[in-house]
Amino acid sequence: LVKKLNINNGSISTQFPGIGFDLSVADIYGTLCGGGTLLLPDNYDKIYPGQYIKNKKITHLICVPSLINVISNSNQLNKNHFKKLKKIFFCGEPLYKDHLLKIFKANKNIKVINAYGPTEATVSCTSLDLNINNYKSYAKYSMSIGKEIKGTKIYLLNNGKINNQQGEILISGKQVAEGYVK
Repeated sequence: LVKKLNINNGSISTQFPGIGFDLSVADIYGTLCGGGTLLLPDNYDKIYPGQYIKNKKITHLICVPSLINVISNSNQLNKNHFKKLKKIFFCGEPLYKDHLLKIFKANKNIKVINAYGPTEATVSCTSLDLNINNYKSYAKYSMSIGKEIKGTKIYLLNNGKINNQQGEILISGKQVAEGYVK
């Protein structure tokens, strides 16, 4: 994850996901293991996250996509607030094409990772790298969740049979918690 996020000793990340949410594993350990600086927002910062991103010169943001709505609704999703932001890692909710339109309007150089993974497979088991040049090819209403990450296998199970087109998602790999099935 550290390599994927490209976090290093000059990186500044923030912990918007609560510590009880498995997504917090990505910002806490991803930042600290990469040698970056992890900042903890207070309640006011969570109400105005765009201002916080600007003031603290955040370079890496790990969050759910709905945080983009909060930033947009407070009129802080713009070049001035997203100037230093380099990478956003999304997980936990669907990422919509509209989110990316707003992000790339604010900063066309931002790299986005869209990921998917249930809590039983902390933090994610799929990943898709997005940028201003490729996101439209992965967009319909919501964005693709990408392909399985190394060490993880994803199957679609339909009526008890593996089906490559549709069905219930079945995840296998070292990161899946014991007791995941049933």
